[in-house]
Amino acid sequence: MTGSAFKTSEGHVETGEIDVAVAMRLKALKINQALGSRMGIANDSGRLAALYIRQGDLDQAEKMFSQAIEIEQSLGRSDNLARHCADLARLNLSRGNLDRAENLVRQSLEIDLASGCREKAAQSYRDLAKIMGLRDDLEEAENLLLGLVEIEKGHSDKKSLAEALGRLAAVRLRRGAPAQAENVLAQAEQIYRELDDTSGMADTQGHLGIVYSAQDRADQAEAALISALQINTALNRKAHQADNYGNLANLYWSQGLLTEAGSCYDKALSLFRETGNRAKTRKVLELRDSLQATQP
Repeated sequence: MTGSAFKTSEGHVETGEIDVAVAMRLKALKINQALGSRMGIANDSGRLAALYIRQGDLDQAEKMFSQAIEIEQSLGRSDNLARHCADLARLNLSRGNLDRAENLVRQSLEIDLASGCREKAAQSYRDLAKIMGLRDDLEEAENLLLGLVEIEKGHSDKKSLAEALGRLAAVRLRRGAPAQAENVLAQAEQIYRELDDTSGMADTQGHLGIVYSAQDRADQAEAALISALQINTALNRKAHQADNYGNLANLYWSQGLLTEAGSCYDKALSLFRETGNRAKTRKVLELRDSLQATQP
């Protein structure tokens, strides 16, 4: 009976009928509660949590994940426990509950490392590094990303390694170590070239442009950012184009090229509005207004 309810609720998810799916999953949960099936209750709680997230009911989602975690701990099902901890951690991270998120991710990481699940451990390293970055604990973030890089080196998917190197470069740049950031970006760029991954090469060029800017290497910074912009334009990656224009504007302003900076801010602003990025739209507006205030 519960299996039939599961299939029905999943079918409603596929057709976008989330409210109906929740009702069906609640029915399955009540059946398992009546039967005293703790395994069934844990399974239904985890699935309900995911549905509540789809509905935007984060309080109920957290309640269901917490219930699933408590039961999985008592059942000793470590794989499910790690998964629910990771999911609840991301939910808490999205809500700004960094302490709770960190504790959950560390619990998930410990289980994944003990079980030898490298792929899941890699995701936990990413999540923890993000949390440490939000805390401005950049030394810990760098150490976590170094651990991530070591894990990714053992994978056949080299793109994941290149992405990990990009994250490491970003943290090193924030730590005031642009030369070290440049070093790992060069490694990432080489991987993307071997994979013929043009979007990855564009991202790396964009990051290198920021690194060169931090080192006062204006000509190299401009060349890298223009290279990234050209690729992103060809690929119609508008959000990335906007970032490139914004970074070019910052570079031109630092060089006293106010007309060029203003033009790039205008282009970035148009693209951020088009892509619906309100936060970056506000930021560029502030920068453009500050730039205009410096002009006669």
